[in-house]
Amino acid sequence: MTKKMLVPYSMAKGKSVGKSFVVPLSDGGQRSFVALSNGSKVEYATVVYVGRTISVEDLFKKIIDAGFAVLPNTDEMVKSLSSYIDLVSNLKIGDVVKVGFDEADQQRLEKQPRPQSAQKSRKLP
Repeated sequence: MTKKMLVPYSMAKGKSVGKSFVVPLSDGGQRSFVALSNGSKVEYATVVYVGRTISVEDLFKKIIDAGFAVLPNTDEMVKSLSSYIDLVSNLKIGDVVKVGFDEADQQRLEKQPRPQSAQKSRKLP
């Protein structure tokens, strides 16, 4: 369980671009973040504080309610979501991440550098 979740993030804008939770899902062998509200694929996500505890059951229910196909095995999906929640709980608020997989096909969240602000510094005399 965690009180943090991931939301879509735009590297071009340098900020989050929505309030929908994102989870890593597989779509025909291709794995990426998917926004639970509209099903759109998301490349980057940022960590936000939710304010309430999120469990594996909460995420699983949201995935089913949104009409997404689960992995061939429900136990496998629950295991994947449990691993995902553990990874998110170890991140800091504001971290920008991209979903990745290691050699053992275990998911991981790869931290990304935040884009530099386009604003010029305002040095006062």
